[in-house]
Amino acid sequence: RVRGTSAVLYRDGVPALELNAPVVEGDAKRGVVVARGGVVARTLGGVQTTLLRSDTMTWHGDADRLEGRGDVLLTHGDAARVPGDAFLADTRLRRVLLTFGDAPATGRL
Repeated sequence: RVRGTSAVLYRDGVPALELNAPVVEGDAKRGVVVARGGVVARTLGGVQTTLLRSDTMTWHGDADRLEGRGDVLLTHGDAARVPGDAFLADTRLRRVLLTFGDAPATGRL
């Protein structure tokens, strides 16, 4: 457990996402990172930065999956600001499934 930290998540050996949170815990055996306390994920290396905020996020490295719950906000450059209750995304945030109550919405960035 680490408090007040940032972590860089990799996909195919390339930095894909920076995660910032007050509390981050990792389990190397399972390939899982759990962040909580108000988490911000920011894409790295793209033309436009995508930000995803939520109360908690869990990254499953082997599955290329990031999931979050609570007070979700997806921001893509100056073009989009979309709130939600929960999300499921790939590590690079190219595919994001946002959930609003019981209704999912999908899209590509």
